[in-house]
Amino acid sequence: MDYAYDLVLNYCNLENSCEFYEWKKKDICTYIQKMPIFKIDILQMEDLLCSYLKINSSFLEKIYNKTISIQGRISYSALFTDSFRIYAFQFNSNGDLTKRSSLLIDEGCAVMDEVEDLDITCLDYEIIKRISCSSFLTREEKKIQSYLLSEIKSLYKNRKYDEIDYLYQEFFSENKTIYEKYRSLLYKIKYHYCEDCFKLYEIIELAHSS
Repeated sequence: MDYAYDLVLNYCNLENSCEFYEWKKKDICTYIQKMPIFKIDILQMEDLLCSYLKINSSFLEKIYNKTISIQGRISYSALFTDSFRIYAFQFNSNGDLTKRSSLLIDEGCAVMDEVEDLDITCLDYEIIKRISCSSFLTREEKKIQSYLLSEIKSLYKNRKYDEIDYLYQEFFSENKTIYEKYRSLLYKIKYHYCEDCFKLYEIIELAHSS
């Protein structure tokens, strides 16, 4: 088995994980002394990044207690790279993928250079559920997304339909019922968040301040 050494990880739940450039001082980082690493293909990396999945028990046995941190051993954890990206993933005893961490850029590049000649491992797993694209938003974008969803629900609850109609027109031109406009806004923000959503945030913030 191949290993990587001396890494800093920031394990987060799948829905709250973030890239290294978004780490904050208050985050609780894990200092890794030794960790198994596997090279996988691009499609398997996509599944790991974009799914809740359950890994085969034989793989769990292979990595059991192989990761050593300064706090002690981590039961089921490993690094995976597809030669373009590298992440640490953590599983529970049932094989469920539970946490993920990116690597600091210099550490990630150094590890990928060292394992370039590794054979590709074919992982055996079952996809339970795909993760929404919002999982790859920045922390600030997630904060704005949550705020927008809450505000739009509040507008609809309080029957401020003119405001919902105004916000709807920032994205869509189709003429729909107010309920359909409300649902379309929620769907857009939750599942297809984009830079234009920040315009809605600014509009609502401006309305609150006036």
